[in-house]
Formats: sequence, C-alpha cells, structure tokens
Amino acid sequence: MPHACVYLQLVFVLLAMCYTDKYGRRVLLGMSGIGMAVSCVLVAVSFEAGDIVGLTIFGICLFMATFSLGWGPMTWVVVSEVDSCCK
Repeated sequence: MPHACVYLQLVFVLLAMCYTDKYGRRVLLGMSGIGMAVSCVLVAVSFEAGDIVGLTIFGICLFMATFSLGWGPMTWVVVSEVDSCCK
C-alpha cells in the first residue's frame, strides 16, 4: 500500500509538470483546492457513516492526488518566481 501512494503522487506531480504551462497555475490550484475539499468531505462522511474503510482510503488517495496536482508543486513554482524578482 505505501508504494501505491508514492506512485500515485509521482503520477500526479508529473501531470502537474506537463499541464502547468497548458492550463496555468490558477486553474491547477483551483482544481486542486476543489479536489482536496471534496476528499475531506468524503473522509468526514465515511467517519460519520460508521468508518467505511473503502471510502476513507479513496478519500485519502483523492486528497493526495489532488494535492500533488496543484498545491504541492505549484507552491514551489510561485516561491521561486517571487524570490527571483526580488534580487
């Protein structure tokens, strides 16, 4: 299971690298934020419904995937651009 999480993150970080220039940072950050919110709701619903294991794991994997699509890599892009213009 831990290896599946690593591969999931790797795939979505590579997708973010490929689609950053095509769609822009704002779109990827928006999609990532919406996906993370949906995944948090799924995990909360699974806990309220009696700890449904499959839904909980899906929600956590969805969170990891959507975080790796936008908020994970885009943070470093924005920081590098801000830092480079200040020198």
